[in-house]
Amino acid sequence: TDKGFEVVADREVYVSLRIKANNHAGALVSKGVDGLGKDFLVGGMERQGENDFSFFSVMATQNNTLVEFTADPQLVALNTGGTLPQSIVLNKNESYVALFNEVNCDRFIGTRIQSQNDIVVNTGSILGSFSNEIIDSPDFFENEQDFGYLNGSDIGFDQLISLDASIGIDATEYLLVKGDGFNSVENALVIANENGTQIYLNGGSNSFVSLDAGEHIFIEGNLFVQNPNSNIDFLQISSNKNIYVFQGTGKKGEAEGTTQGGQRVHFY
Repeated sequence: TDKGFEVVADREVYVSLRIKANNHAGALVSKGVDGLGKDFLVGGMERQGENDFSFFSVMATQNNTLVEFTADPQLVALNTGGTLPQSIVLNKNESYVALFNEVNCDRFIGTRIQSQNDIVVNTGSILGSFSNEIIDSPDFFENEQDFGYLNGSDIGFDQLISLDASIGIDATEYLLVKGDGFNSVENALVIANENGTQIYLNGGSNSFVSLDAGEHIFIEGNLFVQNPNSNIDFLQISSNKNIYVFQGTGKKGEAEGTTQGGQRVHFY
């Protein structure tokens, strides 16, 4: 496709893309020149229902840009004849979009996108949820589990920054502030950029999990801790190597049969 936006200014500007569809909405914040890179890992929301859809998009900045994909061999894409190609060639400002559904919403997470020229990558879920299972939460209202805890959906996507080692980015420590959603919604998606990545939580000295490149884990909201000096719950995630972290957050519904609340995904 030749659809996309290139915004150029003679001084710093803020650019965001906002979309709305029926009861759902989402927004992407452009990372500007920091969004340009040659090596990315994609992610999105956790749930794998028949109406859940995740995606990634790639835009080239130069002609004859070779883009290569390294993905789960079982990954099925809806709009590419079922199989994600090993590589594609894009010209300047051309885009490639891949869409995933059901179990492939999980399989696409950690797909590596590499190019010899700078590209821009967006990723997330057009419809989905971080609530893939019941995680004990203290603030259920009556029948909340049946009403919206597993059924609520929203849009969540963002633009990535490359963690290519040649760029010199330190992406080994993150601090997430918990929102107003249930524990299954308030979580973190962590994707390893390299083999032998050790993940640590909340200053602990013991590794929480070990991941190889492209592998991921969802850290649920019951592992957030409370700041003793405030009512804010937080989650500190650190690692020995660069990692991608996507935060899921949301708002609880208000009462049965009324507002189900919303969800968002943010890439850090």
